Amino acid sequence: MPVKHTSNRLDYWINYLGEQELPALCSSIRSLESLADDNVSPLANISRSVMHDNALTSRILRVVNTVTYHKGGPPITTLSRAAVVLGFDVMRNICLTAKLLSTTIEKDLVTGSVYQMLLRQMARSFQAAMIGRMMQQQQKEPLREEVFIASLLFHLGETAFWSSAQPEVKSLAIKLQMCLSDAEQQQAIREVIGGRFNQLTLGLVTQWGLGALLQSALSQHQSCPPESLSIIKANELSAALEQGNPAEIEALIIQCAELLGEDIHEFTERLDKCLKATIKLTHAYGANELVEYLAPNIDSLHPKNNQSEALQVASAQHKQIQILSQLAALAGAKADFNPILQLVLEGLVDGVGLKRACVLLLTKDKRGLTPKMAYGDDCSSLKAELALTIDENPLIGRVIEDKTMMYYGQSQQWHEYLHPLASITLKANSLAILINRHRNKSCGIGAIVLENKVIGLVYFDNKQGLTESQIQGAVLFWQQANLCLNLAYQR
Repeated sequence: MPVKHTSNRLDYWINYLGEQELPALCSSIRSLESLADDNVSPLANISRSVMHDNALTSRILRVVNTVTYHKGGPPITTLSRAAVVLGFDVMRNICLTAKLLSTTIEKDLVTGSVYQMLLRQMARSFQAAMIGRMMQQQQKEPLREEVFIASLLFHLGETAFWSSAQPEVKSLAIKLQMCLSDAEQQQAIREVIGGRFNQLTLGLVTQWGLGALLQSALSQHQSCPPESLSIIKANELSAALEQGNPAEIEALIIQCAELLGEDIHEFTERLDKCLKATIKLTHAYGANELVEYLAPNIDSLHPKNNQSEALQVASAQHKQIQILSQLAALAGAKADFNPILQLVLEGLVDGVGLKRACVLLLTKDKRGLTPKMAYGDDCSSLKAELALTIDENPLIGRVIEDKTMMYYGQSQQWHEYLHPLASITLKANSLAILINRHRNKSCGIGAIVLENKVIGLVYFDNKQGLTESQIQGAVLFWQQANLCLNLAYQR
């Protein structure tokens, strides 16, 4: 029966999908959710709630025996045993996922372009659930599982709509394929359902009495808790992965890593493992139709050995912030000099992106400098080769006298950081030999000043010329070295 074009079409679709299209799914979700309030025997009840469905039972047992859930020992062969081993929250979500997948995918009356839309959205939702749980890895199991199911149901309205056999559904699928912009698509959706898919989801979630965390995420308020933001970002990242848009994927990876306070490379590695686990679980759930809409791994969309400039810059900035924070903590704790200097070297190499760095201390007679510590590529040979005399290197004497920093760049001239356009004619013979020997294109030296007296130098070099951001980063860590050493000295 076609949908009547009344002023309240959105309410119509909420009631129609909940009461006529998906009553069995609604009943299952409510039943499984209510078991959480059973203080007597929720584990036994969860097994009984699905054991009457042989196909569903078989899928659940395949899932619980995957490496994601079963870490070793004999295979789990009964639902009751699975409930005991995995616990209530995990077992409930496996049952809900299996029921949702089987209910939506196995729709005999849904075909053609509508079925493709359904599979695409279901794949995105399942991938988002896996990513959402992965993002909550450090949290306790109940919260991880709540984020999983909320991420899975975040687009429940859209999934339910595409699983319907109503003629308006096929008509909308055709219209969306012809739209040239997102604005046109949203307008087409409003004309059919009387609102946005997000509103349809919120209506079903409210009608079915689902969790507050999911409703918080759907509201998308700026003040919503981190778990809700994880649900939102997991779904956005899942959609970008399915669409295969590298720029959007990179931007969302950066946002997710920042949300978690995590290194971008570490997050990317965890995401890659999550994508691979999703493929395996999809097969275990018997939802093989979804696999073609899932990203098999991050390498196929965003190769780690060919990272874009945007991701490299964001990763470097994140590392710089981490190290600067650690430096501030050491200075505040009045730490010894060695940990502070080591962090400065790590900041120059890992944060700024230079090849290697070294700290040199003035000799007792103040006529030379000897390496104390080094970090980066081939740092052992650097310490062995980098012994400088001030008499033979007038430029080094200038750096010490002025308590400044100078760098040598692609113009093959030395520049003082305060006057980057003015070249320095003084030479550093030992550094010139070192640069040529290692085929470096740039290097820099900065005075380490303690209580207004120079005690040494920090040195760095690079295979390529220095970018403006690298120069700024090197200057920042040189300044922080002097600041933190002086703060720590005042103990």
